[in-house]
Formats: sequence, structure tokens, C-alpha cells
Amino acid sequence: MVVGSPTRLALWVLIVLGASEACLAPTQVTLTLVTDVPCDELGGVAITVGIPSELETRDASTEAVTCKDGTLGTLVVVPHGDRSAEFGVKVVASRNVGLDACGQTSGYGKDLKPGADPAKPVGCIVARRRLRFIEHQPHTLMVELRSVCSGNPCDPNSTCVEGVCTDATCPEGTTCDDASLTETAAQASDGVLSVAAGFDTFNGAGHSCAVLRNGTVRCWGDNTYGQLGVPASGMAQSLVPFDVPNLVGATQVVAGADYSCALLKDGTVMCWGKRFSDSMGKPTLLPKPKAPVTRLSAAATVVCGDEGGTQYQCWAKATVDPISRMGPAYVSFGTGRDEWCLIPGNLPSATNVPQCQKIFQDPGSQPPPIVAFNWTGVATNMQNAVPLAIVSSRSGDSSGVGDFHLIRYGHAGGNFIVGVGANNHGQLGAMPSTKAGALQLGTLVFAAGEPQSVYAGGAFACADITLVGKTLPQFQCWGDDQFGQLGATSPTAPLPGKPRIVEGLPTGLVKDASLGSTHACVVASDGNAYCWGCGASGQLGDEKSGANCDGHSRARAERVTGLGP
Repeated sequence: MVVGSPTRLALWVLIVLGASEACLAPTQVTLTLVTDVPCDELGGVAITVGIPSELETRDASTEAVTCKDGTLGTLVVVPHGDRSAEFGVKVVASRNVGLDACGQTSGYGKDLKPGADPAKPVGCIVARRRLRFIEHQPHTLMVELRSVCSGNPCDPNSTCVEGVCTDATCPEGTTCDDASLTETAAQASDGVLSVAAGFDTFNGAGHSCAVLRNGTVRCWGDNTYGQLGVPASGMAQSLVPFDVPNLVGATQVVAGADYSCALLKDGTVMCWGKRFSDSMGKPTLLPKPKAPVTRLSAAATVVCGDEGGTQYQCWAKATVDPISRMGPAYVSFGTGRDEWCLIPGNLPSATNVPQCQKIFQDPGSQPPPIVAFNWTGVATNMQNAVPLAIVSSRSGDSSGVGDFHLIRYGHAGGNFIVGVGANNHGQLGAMPSTKAGALQLGTLVFAAGEPQSVYAGGAFACADITLVGKTLPQFQCWGDDQFGQLGATSPTAPLPGKPRIVEGLPTGLVKDASLGSTHACVVASDGNAYCWGCGASGQLGDEKSGANCDGHSRARAERVTGLGP
């Protein structure tokens, strides 16, 4: 089968299973196609090869017809004609839907709605590879179709890796898999892996931290309690990112009101700041958890670790064994100001009931009651809706005044957000109300588009939202905007509770996000850290500070400099 223009670039395409490199001609390109989508859920896979600028408009070159144990086979492409021409590959896969629903003209399935069975998600996956030119030697490309990229087709020059759009140009001398593309993107940028925005303590004092791709941690902002990893007596605050001494191998960082913690590659946790380190602010290894921690979540004064969705542990001090909580498996876990929240269940299901409980620090005391948020029958549009994630506010007082919760639901009619608690600033995504404790549907959020995530801050919230008629999501925030927490400088005030697009961020799913009491930080799709909101003690990393939030705030996301490797 011959495809392409004979005057520019002609390609012979041959599907070969188990091809041997010894049989390849010097200029052949071997594509190995793999996926984590179960074979019985693949509706089809279309492969298009040719000049990169034409891939979005030309017909598919061939379709994959085999799938076994995650392998779709090997595609051998032999370029002819201009042997220095650019070369590109686009692979489109459909999951639990026909391949015709995932065409370029339909935006690669942008209008698809969730299926009736939550256990069988519906979506389209697009992967791309680009070679700037074909050298006179064999090339091997690994094309990966990952379920996390469903619904994120990226622009024609990019491909989705771990849910984030990355330059699709193949690094020279590699097999060009997702790992090599990610490494190239990290080298081209600061390559921030994780970011944390701490709670305010007084007069807007707060701090932020980031994990770099080399596993080191840098923090900036208030250091009253040594939360930057150095003695408070020697440095009251830092207006620029500062290396946390003697800390390597980190994969995630979180920040409380007056402490910081990092998750290490071996599943252990190190913390520094009030209650978690000595007078020198030195990071301290917490008592070993019963199982390796896979994710951290910070409350105001307590840090909790998720142990793979089967149990969690919380630490209140570095010298005290953690308060261990065995329980049902859960699909979502996190903490708010002084509580943990989870969605129980082995898999997402409409029968799962989100629940929260106040964190109690005395193992011998009677635990507070568990509060379950059972919306069954409350609203007709919630029938068969599946809870996917729950978050809790990072402000309020000991009596619970100001607390709120947000739950993101999946539904055949489109994802939406449900909230309960304080809504005085519209933080539940609906028009403000002084009536706390009542069910609120995020009607204004839903009107803006479908939320792909959800995060809670002080009296504001944010989410990746795919706008109506758009393909790529944009990070948007709603609620209190007194100090620029919504990251928008538009002079036209929207309805209270209506999401506003955070200005200054690149389009695409954020890699990580953390909302503090009055400021927010994210790792954007380009691998860089951005912050906005209150910067009273330098927590925005822009080398500025003020006497309070009024003294220095910023209503626009700006990249945090000083986070190079």
C-alpha cells in the first residue's frame, strides 16, 4: 500500500508482528504499539504516517487488527523519495466506542459522554511521534496509548504523556517512548514534579515548596517555624526558592500551616518545621509506616499518607508513632484543615458514599463520628452518578465555621461537582448563600464545562475544566478573590461562584496543584511551577513580600524562577 505524495515523501507501510532488526533496511522506521487499555475494550486503532504537517488532514494509512497482552504489534515504515524529509506518526484509539467517533473532524471524541457503565470508560486516545528528518539509519519508535490520556488529544505538534501534553519530537538516539519524551521535556524546562502551597498562619504569612526532577526540594516564603528546612533564627523568610538541606530522592512535597513534608522514593516520609524537626530545622524521618506511602496529604498540623488505597496513616509529631487507620479500600483520599476525607470502594461506583472525619491526635481518645455525604435521591441529575474525588477546605476554625467539601462526580450526562458547607464566597461553584450545610450543585462550574479534577483552598476552589466546544482543559478557579486567589485580572466581574480561567498558565491538564489558604501553586503542562494570590511573606517566589496580603498579592499566575536543576 503506497501513501503520501510521490514528489515529496512516499511511504510503504507493512504490518509485521515480531519483526527482527536484522531484517530491516537501513532507513526503515519500526513502530512498536502498546497500550494499557484492555484488548476487549478497544474499538479500533488507526495509524497515519507521513509528513507531520499533513497528519491531521489525511486519511489513516492502516488500522491495527491485533491486540494481545497490551501489544498491538509492530509497524514497519519504509521511507522513499526525499530521504531527509520530516516524518510523523499519529495513532488514534477508541475505547468502548467505535473508531469513527474518534476522528479529527469530531475533535477526537470531544463530544463523547461517559457510558452507562462506569467500569467501562468511553473515550479517544491520540499519540504522536515526530522525527525532524529521516537519517540513513534504522529508527525505532515506541508509541504508547495510555488510558490516562483519554480525552486529551493535544495540539498537532504534541503528544499526551501521563495526561499532559508534551512535544512529540523524538530525541535523537532513543527509542522515543514516553519516558524519553518526558525526560526531554524536563531538560527543556525546569522539570518540577510536585508543588505545595501551605496554609496561612498570621497576616497572610505562608510558604511554598517544590520537588525538582532530580529529587531535591526547594521552599520559599515564611520560615517562622523552620518550615523551609533551616533554623528560623538564621532566616525569617526567603523570597526565592531555597534548597532544603540533606534531602534527596523526593517524589512529592506537601505543606501545612507551619511544616513541610516530602515523600521519598522508598515510601518513607521526611518532615521539617514545627513539631517535626529539632531547633535546627533539619528534616526528620518519620516513624516507618506499615506499608510504603504512595501519596501525601497535609492538614494544618497533621500530615497523612495514603498507602496504596488500602489504608492511611497520620503523623502529628516526628517522635510519635502514626495514628493508623485501617479501613475499606478507597478510590480517593485527602485531608482538609483538620480532617481526612475519602471515597470508599475498590472501584468507582454509584453506591460509594463519600465520608469525612475530624483528625484526632490522641490514639487513646474516642474518635469523632464519621460524616457521610449520601446524596441518594436528593437530585434527579445525580442518579447513577459515580463519586470520583473528594476535597476539603483548607481554612475555617475549630468549630467548623467556614468549612466546605467538594466532590467530583462522573455521570453519563457529563461530570459535575457537588458541594456542602460554607458558600459565602461561592466556593461551592454556585451563587453565594449564607445557608451552610445544604447540598449545592456546582451549576456555574457545570455551565463552564466539564471538570476533570477538583482542588480546595481557603474559601476558593479550582479545577481543570474542559470548556464547552473545546478539547483541551484549562485551569479555572472560583470563590473568594480578595487577594487574587482566582488568578484572573479581568476588569469585568463575573457572577460570584463562576469559574474564571487562571491567566498566565499554558493550556492543558496541570501535572500537580496545591491550594493554600489564600494562594495557589501548580505544576503546569509545560513542567514549570506557577503561583498566584497572597504573597505577604514571599510565598509566590517573585522576590516580593508585604506586611500582609494587602501589602503584596498577585491576581495572575507567574512562573516561579530559581527552580532549575
